[in-house]
Amino acid sequence: MSSTSKQVRVIRKDPGIKLTRNNYRKKALPYLLVDFDNRCAYSMEKLFTLLEVDHFNPNLKKDLIQKYENLFPASRHCNKNKRATWPSKKMMQQGIRFLDCTKESDYGTCIFEDLESHKLIGTTPAAKWHILQLDLNAPFLIKHRKERADLHQIIKNCFVRLRTPIDKSKPFFDLIKEIRKKLDDMIPQIPPPPTS
Repeated sequence: MSSTSKQVRVIRKDPGIKLTRNNYRKKALPYLLVDFDNRCAYSMEKLFTLLEVDHFNPNLKKDLIQKYENLFPASRHCNKNKRATWPSKKMMQQGIRFLDCTKESDYGTCIFEDLESHKLIGTTPAAKWHILQLDLNAPFLIKHRKERADLHQIIKNCFVRLRTPIDKSKPFFDLIKEIRKKLDDMIPQIPPPPTS
């Protein structure tokens, strides 16, 4: 996260490479993986080898020179759902658009997770459209978010039950360490929607 006044989820570093219509996939992907921590820009799934290069604005895909800031790592699921979709000018005037996690805050600001269903909830026209177009409530993504929540609850329950001084048994702490490592590779926790 940036500590600037405008919180963003991903901070890009300019790789200083020339990207063209013919080489952008091969040349940009290694830099995108570093900038986005091997995560899909849209679902936040951590996929070490299965990420594709998506054009945030697909209308720029045909340009001879490709701009790095228009390229995002995307899971096959998100890339397939987004395809060449781009909102019309009229839609944009109504606030309907894709969210750019390198320029604005998305998760925890206008996209939240329902703590019971683990579905994503958008609180702005852009967030609602973003979730719908990318199918971010696909059953497998809901399942991944639920598994992550369950692991967090296991850790929380372990420490709540162990309020008294404990025998710091190595197997117990190794297990907690293993669970935390697994959590690092899962979709990060997403805050619940604010209550009115």
